Parts: sequence; structure tokens; C-alpha cells
Amino acid sequence: MRTFILDEADEMLNQGLRHQLEDIYRQLPGARPLAERDDLGNDIDPHPWISYQKQLQVILVSATLPQSCLGLMHQFMHDPIRIFVPRYRDARSFSHEILLLTKLYLI
Repeated sequence: MRTFILDEADEMLNQGLRHQLEDIYRQLPGARPLAERDDLGNDIDPHPWISYQKQLQVILVSATLPQSCLGLMHQFMHDPIRIFVPRYRDARSFSHEILLLTKLYLI
């Protein structure tokens, strides 16, 4: 497994599923150890010197970006990138493409 996608992450957190998400994440190959928190609530990377060979790509999708999502994003991701869609645009204004690959084309 190379990619872990959390769609509707804000809704999962609103339903109190944070611990379950953390438990699932810990079991994934290539997942980096979850950061611990200091007394002020700041993340402490337990192994900042380790280079993770098989890094797991984490994609977090959310209609909103509450503080709980930001915390989860920083906990599961290293150097996260945020992509925002303007409010006045919806999915119909984007072009959608699907690529179906056979084993012949997989590397």
C-alpha cells in the first residue's frame, strides 16, 4: 500500500473517530511513527533523524479545514501541501480524467 486517503476527514473527526484513524495509520506499511506532544500541545517527532525508505503518501480531503483536521494533517504527514478550491467553483467546473492501466504498463 502506497497511498492512504482520508475523504471527508472533517466528518470522521466530528464523529469522534480520531483514535480509530490513528490505529489504522499505525498499521500501514511505510507510515512514519506518530508524533508525540509536549506539555504545550506541540508535536515532537520521535525519530527526526530517520529517513523512511517506503514512505506512505497520505491524502486528506475535507470540505472544511477545522483545527482538528490541521492537527491530523501534521500528525500523519511530513511537509504537507494544501490545495484550496475557491468557493465559487464546484466539481462541474473541473475537467475529470480517468486512466485505466493494465499490468503491462505498470512499473
